[in-house]
Amino acid sequence: MKPSCFSNFAPQRRESGRNRWNKADDMFDETVDAVVVGSGAAGLTAALVAKSAGLDVVVLEKTDRIGGNTAMSGGAVWIPDNPHLAEAGHSDSRDAVMTYLHAMIGNRLQRDLVDAFLDAGPKAVAFLDRSFHLERVGSRDGARL
Repeated sequence: MKPSCFSNFAPQRRESGRNRWNKADDMFDETVDAVVVGSGAAGLTAALVAKSAGLDVVVLEKTDRIGGNTAMSGGAVWIPDNPHLAEAGHSDSRDAVMTYLHAMIGNRLQRDLVDAFLDAGPKAVAFLDRSFHLERVGSRDGARL
């Protein structure tokens, strides 16, 4: 039997209150093509893309909840200049994004990583929307995903 996207592990409480796996009870012996660690937006996106490419995927999450940091942040992601932004009549300029990120990140900003994010982000949104139909959950003028 192949594992589903989510492992069926139940975290065990320790005295410290932190979740830890009871390794003696929760071992499994499965072979998959891709192991995704974490069930936040990045992890679940990676799992969807791998699954759409025909791979057998398992997603491992250390907590008893799905969503990772994305769930803690309200589930929204910021992808500048994504196709839905244009549909809502808005746009982002690279200069405006760089100005904002520089104000937030300061001298830790890595221009090559931001450029890759700005180049790939809209393409990723378009792919995910074509493949899985993204749902817009509301924001200013319906421009966020």
